[in-house]
Amino acid sequence: MVSSNTSIHLSSPQHLGGDLRKQSARLDKMTRPPLERMHYIHGRLAANTYPNCASVAKHFEVCAKTIQRDIDYMRDRLLIPIEYNFLHRGYYYYAPVDSLPTVQMSTEDWMSLLVASAALAQYAGSPWAPRMEEILRKISSGLDQLIATSGIDGAISFHTTGTVKVDTAILRQVCDAVLQRREIHFRYRKFRTLRSDHRRIQPYHLGCVNGGWHVVGLDLERNVIRAYGLERIHELAVTETRFQRPQNFSPTDYFERSFGIVVEEGMKEVVLRFRGRAAWQVSQRVWHPTQQIVQLDEHEVEMRFQVSSIREMVGWVLGWGEQVIVLEPAELIARVATRAREAAALYERAKPAIDKESEIDRSHDNTNTK
Repeated sequence: MVSSNTSIHLSSPQHLGGDLRKQSARLDKMTRPPLERMHYIHGRLAANTYPNCASVAKHFEVCAKTIQRDIDYMRDRLLIPIEYNFLHRGYYYYAPVDSLPTVQMSTEDWMSLLVASAALAQYAGSPWAPRMEEILRKISSGLDQLIATSGIDGAISFHTTGTVKVDTAILRQVCDAVLQRREIHFRYRKFRTLRSDHRRIQPYHLGCVNGGWHVVGLDLERNVIRAYGLERIHELAVTETRFQRPQNFSPTDYFERSFGIVVEEGMKEVVLRFRGRAAWQVSQRVWHPTQQIVQLDEHEVEMRFQVSSIREMVGWVLGWGEQVIVLEPAELIARVATRAREAAALYERAKPAIDKESEIDRSHDNTNTK
């Protein structure tokens, strides 16, 4: 209840509206966002009117220091090519700028965006590549000119050799089956024969390993979890039968037990000794999550890690040539030695033809030098 001594003043709607409009106008001038001021500065710069802090500050009714901070931000954070011209007493663009970026990004943000864009090339042909490209295009819209001006355009790229060609339709179907948890049937080509077997699996995971796409799932006929290369799959069918992926299945744990994609029962400790240039090269990379590298001396290192299968390691070890020796396990020693003998025998059989070719080359060289 209001006492009779209480004075209550009610403004008329017209008077109240006028006050609010005046307050709103004052508040607008005080709180205009920096982006609005930067767009205005960009317009003046693009028109070659040589704006300075005083003239822009007067337009927005703010202090000159505020405008200086805006210009510093445009130059230092957005990497816009702005310089001060003492003759004209104002700022100008020393390189063409078509538009002000609508996304405020730091140099680190730009570099991350460029890395993501370059890395996307590795996944060309995947079902989500077009969408990822579109997202990156939207994010970077309006930044192309500024990226080119900054000099970081083309600074980063990704290159790989031996990437695996995969049927895009199969990749998309398998991806959908993994997400929707539907069983799939397909025929699977074996490595050393043209024959293919029928497989029926519950696809748990789709992974890109060493440039190739693989689906990991439970083989319902063999009751074992395996990885299947998509390039070897044909006659694929996605069924309506759904399944529940086991809660204890972990893609990280699965791949940690392999040296690629092959997983078998039990674990084996691998011990390798590298020397020469290979000792330094092998130390610069993480080849396996469990690896441990010990420096034996200036020219030798010893590497240890645990895997369930050594089948994928034979070719990798042979690739290091005479600069590596296998110390454990005995199975890997035997396989590497056998493959090395087979390779040596192959070149020994080809030696007469190689010697003849070399003799022809030498004769040709001698003829040309006369």
